[in-house]
Amino acid sequence: MEISRAKRIRTNSPTVISFEVSASLTPELRDLFQNGIEKAGDVYTLEIGPFKKTRTTGPYSQNKHLNGHINQLAAAEHMSETIMKKYIKVLAAAEMNYPTESYRGIIEPISESKASTVECGYLIDMCHIHASRLGLSLYEGEGWIN
Repeated sequence: MEISRAKRIRTNSPTVISFEVSASLTPELRDLFQNGIEKAGDVYTLEIGPFKKTRTTGPYSQNKHLNGHINQLAAAEHMSETIMKKYIKVLAAAEMNYPTESYRGIIEPISESKASTVECGYLIDMCHIHASRLGLSLYEGEGWIN
C-alpha cells in the first residue's frame, strides 16, 4: 500500500510517528492491520520520504510533451511506443540518474507516472538527446502526436 500526501501529526516523541490519511483508506488500512496482527505480530515495513510533485498531466503538460516525443521517435524508428518509452527511460537512468527500482538483481526505471516534474524533465531531455543522435528534429507545439 502506498499513501501519497500523508499529513504528519506531531507527537512530541522522537520514537513515535503519526500521519493523518484519507478516510477512504479506512477499510484498506483495517484489513492491512488485521493481517499484520495475524501474520507479522503487528510489525510493518515503512518507506517514508518527502512529498514530490508528480509530472504534470493534461493539455500542454509534461505527460503530453513526453508522449508526443516518444510517438515521434517510435514512428521514425519503426518500433512500438512501449519499447521506445522503455528505451528512453533506460538511457535516462544510465545518463541522467533517472530513478530506478530493483528486485532480485533486476533493475527497472520507475514508471513515468511516479516521476516528479524534474524526473519527467529528464525523460523529455533524453528524447531530445536521442533524436539529436539520430539526426531527427522533434516537433514542439500544439500538434503533438498522442
